[in-house]
Amino acid sequence: MISNKFLIMAVLALSEVTGLAHAEGVATSIYAGIEEYQWEEYAPTGEQLMKVTGPRIRVGLNIAPRLQSNIFALDYDISTYEGTMNYSSHVTDPNTGASIPLASDIAYMGVDTHLDGAYTGFGEQFQPVLMLGYEGWRRSLDSRYLTDSAGNLAPAVGYAENWSMFYAKLGARGMAGAFTWMAGFKLPFSVTDTADFLQSTAHPKGLLSEYIGGDYAFAKAWKVGVSYEDTRFGQSNLTNSIAGPNSVYQPKSDEGIFMLSLHKAI
Repeated sequence: MISNKFLIMAVLALSEVTGLAHAEGVATSIYAGIEEYQWEEYAPTGEQLMKVTGPRIRVGLNIAPRLQSNIFALDYDISTYEGTMNYSSHVTDPNTGASIPLASDIAYMGVDTHLDGAYTGFGEQFQPVLMLGYEGWRRSLDSRYLTDSAGNLAPAVGYAENWSMFYAKLGARGMAGAFTWMAGFKLPFSVTDTADFLQSTAHPKGLLSEYIGGDYAFAKAWKVGVSYEDTRFGQSNLTNSIAGPNSVYQPKSDEGIFMLSLHKAI
């Protein structure tokens, strides 16, 4: 479920920058997309601890200044997203030792921004690209209920986590008529996860991941795009919390985002 506050803020933010489209030497576009999101966390034994799945909506702005250089191009992109998704996990029955599945809702809200530099000396068909970016997001587990495998509701106290990540991408892009492709590798190099309920801050290890995508220009000012991005994190070191020193860690995690988007030049 997408909040009205989020949509209003997104529309106002984009309306403020619409004037950039008329500035000389700047190509500007806005876009909106629907994402199929997945997040999984694993214990050191390989057991899946929790899973998040569901749709998110994203709106964004892309600014590409027209440089005097014939061999270098820049793009700046900023987007914001939100979504309430399905959360599944499990607990162990203290009496029987049996695993009891649990389910609830979890809300995500975040912002992602990156600066892309491309070498264009090879022509439009193949351009190496280096991207540097930042993403920050908050995820909040619903505190109203948890549902076990029998459908029973159990009272529960939710929690919130604040994540921040600096990352780099190295890849390539190219154009073939109305079609543009892009692919490469992503490496988070500075990651922080702060859990409010534990009063703890962990630093998961960024792992090499992949991304791929493409878009098709079907009208003068319109494009439709499709992309998939995988971001992986290794287990963090033990960190302090309200439970004591070196008492908690952020497990190994895997994030996957498949997005369909519509772009409009302005």
